[in-house]
Amino acid sequence: MKGIKDNDETRLKRSKKRCKEILVEIEAMKMKMKMTERRSKKMPTGELEVEVAASRLKPDIIAKCDTDTNDCWFTSIKLFSKDKILLADNANFAVKLIDIETHILVDNLRVPEQPWDICLLPSHKAAVSFPTTIQLIGTECELSLLRSIKVKGECYGIDFYNDTFIVSSEEPARIEIINMKGLVLSQIETNALGQHIFKNPHYLTVVSNVQETAIFVSDSGTNNITKLSLNLSVLKTFTTVRQLTEPRGIGLMKGNDLLVCGRGSNSIFQLDTLNDILIEIVGHDEKLQRPFTACYCPRRKKVIYSCYKLFENELNGCVKIL
Repeated sequence: MKGIKDNDETRLKRSKKRCKEILVEIEAMKMKMKMTERRSKKMPTGELEVEVAASRLKPDIIAKCDTDTNDCWFTSIKLFSKDKILLADNANFAVKLIDIETHILVDNLRVPEQPWDICLLPSHKAAVSFPTTIQLIGTECELSLLRSIKVKGECYGIDFYNDTFIVSSEEPARIEIINMKGLVLSQIETNALGQHIFKNPHYLTVVSNVQETAIFVSDSGTNNITKLSLNLSVLKTFTTVRQLTEPRGIGLMKGNDLLVCGRGSNSIFQLDTLNDILIEIVGHDEKLQRPFTACYCPRRKKVIYSCYKLFENELNGCVKIL
């Protein structure tokens, strides 16, 4: 009974947090409507219609399906193979497999909790982070539910390295390394002065190359990208990310470069982690709206991303390829 109560409390906390986000979105929409009204009084009707039409993103891949009961909210995109991606549809309790060559929804797996992030595992498997568990799924022939691993705290970002999971959580905000049985091997929450390092560390990724292996964490609460060693020591906090606000999805682009979604700044950036250089690769010029998660396809040299904006059903239900 205690486990059921804990799960209910976690879901309630997440629901309250989502309600706050919705209220913020509504206020932003009200402000935008007021600004549009002011502009409409100053410019001819035809000119205003062109401006509004130009601001709409045309979907490249429709990822919403007939069985969805809610507006889509894609909180994770992972490159599954050279021509397929995995999507975590948080709002519809689903993990979706999309063919980016044919734009076809290949598979749609219903899951028991709201999925947040996805990472790939060896032997035709993947792992999905839920609020209270890590769910393993099979990917060989079709998507299927395997076993789950119980975790503490609200689980968000997830990656896999050297037979262990690296996960981020909230309440408290921390990064943990967990083995395949759910045992916490190490964790970091505060610095040497006892100060909290993270606030909303919703995404992370492990980057391994000839030079080093490190963990990069995006924190929408502190607006920081933090680099950690595998023993969870803070190696660096990137300063150039002040150019973006509310960093969300983060992933490897190429070499030492990361792909970072700035949801608040309506931009997707390429972060050179060696030289601490931030370059906007898609943003205001493309009328980007609230980018949430993205991945990079090396073969196509394309960025694949999704957005989430309240009440924008067409925008939320698509995946864009740049």
